Amino acid sequence: MREKLQLWLPPTILGILTALFYAPSLHYAFQFDDVPNILKNYSVRFFTPFTFRTLIENRWMCNWLNKLNYSLGYFDPFYFRLTNLGIHIVTGVLVYFLLHALLGYAQAGTLWSRRRQSIATLTCALFLLHPVQTQTVSYIIQGRSEGVAGLFIVATVLCFVWVASASKKLLPITLLATLCILTCGAKEIAIVTPLLVLLVDWFVICGQSFTNLKKRLPVHLLVWTIVITIFALQHDVSFFTNFFMLKQTALQNRGNMLVQAQTIAPLQFAYSSLKVVVHYLAIFIWPFGMSVEYDWQLEPHFFTLGVLAPLACLLTLLWFVFSARKRYPYVTFAVLWFAITIAPRASLFASAELVCDYKTYIASVGWLFMLASGVCALPMRGITTTVLSLGLGLASMQRNHIWETPLRFWADVAKHAPKKARGHNNYGVALVEAGEYGQALLQYKQAIALDDSYCDAWNNLAVAYMYLGNPQEALNAQRRGLELNKNHPEAFNNLGSLLLDMGRVRHAQEAFAEALKMRPYYGKACYNMGRACLAQGKNELALRWYQKATEGDFDTKEMFVALGKLALELGKHEIAHDAFDKAIEHGLDPSAIKYQSHAS
Repeated sequence: MREKLQLWLPPTILGILTALFYAPSLHYAFQFDDVPNILKNYSVRFFTPFTFRTLIENRWMCNWLNKLNYSLGYFDPFYFRLTNLGIHIVTGVLVYFLLHALLGYAQAGTLWSRRRQSIATLTCALFLLHPVQTQTVSYIIQGRSEGVAGLFIVATVLCFVWVASASKKLLPITLLATLCILTCGAKEIAIVTPLLVLLVDWFVICGQSFTNLKKRLPVHLLVWTIVITIFALQHDVSFFTNFFMLKQTALQNRGNMLVQAQTIAPLQFAYSSLKVVVHYLAIFIWPFGMSVEYDWQLEPHFFTLGVLAPLACLLTLLWFVFSARKRYPYVTFAVLWFAITIAPRASLFASAELVCDYKTYIASVGWLFMLASGVCALPMRGITTTVLSLGLGLASMQRNHIWETPLRFWADVAKHAPKKARGHNNYGVALVEAGEYGQALLQYKQAIALDDSYCDAWNNLAVAYMYLGNPQEALNAQRRGLELNKNHPEAFNNLGSLLLDMGRVRHAQEAFAEALKMRPYYGKACYNMGRACLAQGKNELALRWYQKATEGDFDTKEMFVALGKLALELGKHEIAHDAFDKAIEHGLDPSAIKYQSHAS
């Protein structure tokens, strides 16, 4: 009983601490990519039948979780954030048990044998409470896929350790195969799972003995077969041919230009990523100055200080690791874990994003294990672990404050990535929502100065001019935005709103129709079409457009109240009753409904 208590008490306490430190952030609003991928994702409202085909769809598990969270509380961010936090805590606990099991293979008398419990506990604490991990937990849409992948990768490796030690292997091997399949449904980083399993076996379980490794070759073959088969089914043949022929390029994101060319070449991305890997290692030692967005650029060629300096650092680290592989196998294991899991993000797989701190999530297990081992070699490790846990937890709580509001979030991005147009544009959007139209105008102009072809900045500039009472400048900016991108439903909706405010109703309706042609479920365009009908005295038609808005992606409490009020004015009491009921379901105070009904 005492041994079980000693085993379970540390991760339990750390899990509770993590929940307490993250609790204030559970009601924070959706930010950044959460908005288009959750709030504006029409499909999140509908559960789709689970079929065998689902298993080979990209990131099906995360899509399923999004739909589950929506079914619990519509677009209440609490359920989405609570799910991410739960995934993080469970992953941290599994990291603890994985390392505790692996350290059981350590040679007697070594640091890893003597300090087994301390190292596993401190690694778990660093993993759960380090402020770098806040991006994975609080960045709902991207962090969720990263977190779920990390959870199942660690679970798969832990299950393999069980297979290696079990006398009856049918159950653990069945579970191992199931976990491999689920891992592939989380994110493409699942491709590293077979390598991590092999890494654990070679450096820890079999003690770098091929004779011992051969006993589990069928299990390794099973893991490799499952992961590669599903990965091949998830991707077109051209993906693999382009990668091996160095033709796997990535398109630039407007507002986040990494290089002057329209596409990002894999080789240039690979050598530019060397400085990023050093950055990833450094932020776990010195977690200050972090940002959700960075304005780093690709290196112009290989022979630059930004390539050669980090290359020298990484080669030195790898030389030390391989020279010490016999004497210090756990050091080699730790660094190679990091290297294997970070490689797909910092190699020939070109991406439109160069630096994303959340991509270190599963890689951090190896690096944090190494750092924890170093700390546990020092005296007073118990006090050090406690101080580090509390200090990092408070730092994470503080770091999480940036996710509280769009204004705070994008102000932080604009501060840390001043050369990135997207940060200024989105900061401007946040300022408009806060009523700071003049400041928003300056941010949009700054974004355009950095990237003149950034259509979103032009579209948003038009909105700012509208609020500032300058319709002609707004119209000019909106037309410029549409010149840059004619397939932009939001731009046509904004143009329609501008024309409607100018009294040009028929032209406004044409713009709304274009928006709806591109996105038939575009609720705001339906609502604005209803407004245009009201301006023409076509109230019955306006009511139908309001209904279409709630049937599309504008099914908010505000839209349901607007529909209810209009229905009451037209004597459509049944429609009004249903609309107000829906508004209450979506979080409206019932007393406000009574007021609205009486006023109408």
